[in-house]
Amino acid sequence: MSHQERIADLYLRLSLDREGKTAIERQEFDCRAWAERNGLEVRKVHIDQGRSGYKPVDRAGFDAAISALTTGTVGTLVVWKVDRLSRHGMSQVGQVLDQVDKAGGRIVFGGCGGRMSAAGRSYVCQGRRLGRPCPAHTTAFIAAVDRAVVDAFGTRLAATGPGDPLLDAIAERWVTRHHPEIMRERATIQAALDDADARLVDLEEARYLRGEFQGPEPVKRWDRLHNQLTARVNGLRHNLAHIPLPRADISPLLKTVRSPEAWSATSVDDQRNLLVLALDAVIVRPAEGRRGYRFDPDARLQFVWAVEPEPAPID
Repeated sequence: MSHQERIADLYLRLSLDREGKTAIERQEFDCRAWAERNGLEVRKVHIDQGRSGYKPVDRAGFDAAISALTTGTVGTLVVWKVDRLSRHGMSQVGQVLDQVDKAGGRIVFGGCGGRMSAAGRSYVCQGRRLGRPCPAHTTAFIAAVDRAVVDAFGTRLAATGPGDPLLDAIAERWVTRHHPEIMRERATIQAALDDADARLVDLEEARYLRGEFQGPEPVKRWDRLHNQLTARVNGLRHNLAHIPLPRADISPLLKTVRSPEAWSATSVDDQRNLLVLALDAVIVRPAEGRRGYRFDPDARLQFVWAVEPEPAPID
């Protein structure tokens, strides 16, 4: 392998159109992971931030990335997903690929980001099943993924102790599920309290930091507004205190998860209900040409726990 073939650039784009946005951080993480798994050294990261492929604007990052590829500076350009190249459709993407192919380079896609669903014995890309193109098409045996998820779930919970943020998150979600009316009422009061607190802080800053409300009459008006907001804050705090959080004893849940016999005796629906208390997402990565090898959960799966920031919105 030549030096050029061992070097790769990354191209990332944050879309601001109505389809939403995929975090630059998630794109870079996935693309770097792909490059590392394939023995490539990342030379440079090209970014177009806050630009939409729908708009007729110059994309400096895109132009620089394609230039590096077509001039032979690098042999590979890693893009998170095909729609990061262009929102104008596959025809324009095809033109770019033709241009790169003539120069002897290659564009690879380091991620997909779509949901997966069961098809026969495997989880497959849902977009692919619906007929949409998926350059990072991924499949994985359901039994292997489910077993790995359960093992990771049990291992993660076995490592928790009193005060662990994950246990707190599980307890909060359990309470929300079993006492939705109480939690909605608390959320409504808390939102109103946060707003009143913010308005009170702004009012105090207006007088003491920004120098507003100068003179006898403005000061009287400030006093009146301050008293009203203070009374509202105190009233909302009082109301919130009289709707205490229900207690959540999740010890039976933990015993079920930590006991293989108890877990096996639990219905599939109940197992899923327990899993979503602790897991926000399970990301399945492509096998990278290792078809026929034993499923490696460490290489293929990424777990997003309830207390961790999700790499990206999952469509």
